[in-house]
Amino acid sequence: MKTSQSAETEGDQVTSWVSVCPRGLWEVCQRRKRGVEPADLSGDVYPGIGSLCRVRVQRQEEPTADPELSLKPDLPIAVLSDAQVPPLQRSQGTMLQVPLGDWIILRLGEGQCDITEGCVEGMRAGEKCEVMLTPLTDRLRGGEEEQKRAGPDQSLCITVELQSFSPGHESWQLSAGDKWGWVMCHKQRGGDRFRAGDMWGAADSYSRAIKLLITLKLHTRGEGEEMTPIEEEDEETEKKDSLEAPTDRQYRSTKASLYSNLSQCQLKLGQWSRARGCASR
Repeated sequence: MKTSQSAETEGDQVTSWVSVCPRGLWEVCQRRKRGVEPADLSGDVYPGIGSLCRVRVQRQEEPTADPELSLKPDLPIAVLSDAQVPPLQRSQGTMLQVPLGDWIILRLGEGQCDITEGCVEGMRAGEKCEVMLTPLTDRLRGGEEEQKRAGPDQSLCITVELQSFSPGHESWQLSAGDKWGWVMCHKQRGGDRFRAGDMWGAADSYSRAIKLLITLKLHTRGEGEEMTPIEEEDEETEKKDSLEAPTDRQYRSTKASLYSNLSQCQLKLGQWSRARGCASR
């Protein structure tokens, strides 16, 4: 998950954070050229949760692929349906969970490739950034986990390019029903990854689910509870949102299940103190 630190050097904006992939934790250092702010800010300047993003990831030392050979969908990305977005498979043997050198469609928020998503979150359409990836190793010190940066010879330099994206949402813009839908998707994805042996990916999915779930604490409903709308014109919207929101029992049971599952992942990853903390939630 992305917790970033930003700085500006020689006109460039440099942001760093720690991302997760099947091979562990990696420190991500993203360098972007500071551009001119768009004159029209009425539309979506940056992609949000649920945005379909057309991106290309390449190693810096590799030549840019021939545009004519790149896979570019004929339809505008804003009108693509879920059925027209080819699924991306995760691999235990690679750090980047996207094909390199070609244009692909990535749905922001799903956690397919945490590194690529973290880069795209703050980019505008048409932007390209340089990224340095450095592996972090976990070691025990006094019974606690400690992250240690690996040597520079293990670093990898890539470029991430965002061609276009469809409209998305900030987390605060999502309705309770939409958030609940994302929570259950992350939970299911975490289970699939756990069974496939992708412990880092499963832990990331469960963490994403928990992060959204805790925002629903004040928006649950009782068993069989019906919505009493506050404003008449919003009656249908409010009622629909209320019926899609989780019940108190669903919220509590899902929260307990997510923390338990996350604890199991952390145990398998050797993160003993974190596993104890999650198991006690």
